[in-house]
Amino acid sequence: MATANKILGRVKPASITNTSLYTVPVVTQANVNIFIANQGSGEDQIRVAITPSGSALAATDYIIYDIALAGNSSQQLTGIALAASDFITVYSLNGTTSFVATGIEIS
Repeated sequence: MATANKILGRVKPASITNTSLYTVPVVTQANVNIFIANQGSGEDQIRVAITPSGSALAATDYIIYDIALAGNSSQQLTGIALAASDFITVYSLNGTTSFVATGIEIS
């Protein structure tokens, strides 16, 4: 069983746009941490969803939904376990927030 620590994805979504942050490769599992940084001076509202393989993004997938993130501040989510082909979708109301996924892929 091989493991690799690495940056899994990084995005700064356009405003009001669901954007893919990371999809677990086939025949792989992943333990993921997400770092979120509002680079703007004003408050932003963010969303993070985890969707199982073979599914479309649904209301039940959100682990964060329209949470206010103060200007020039950050948040992190850790210990997210994902199976093959699961994916993470992120959203920023104002387009001022970046998202970085780091972690371990196990294959």
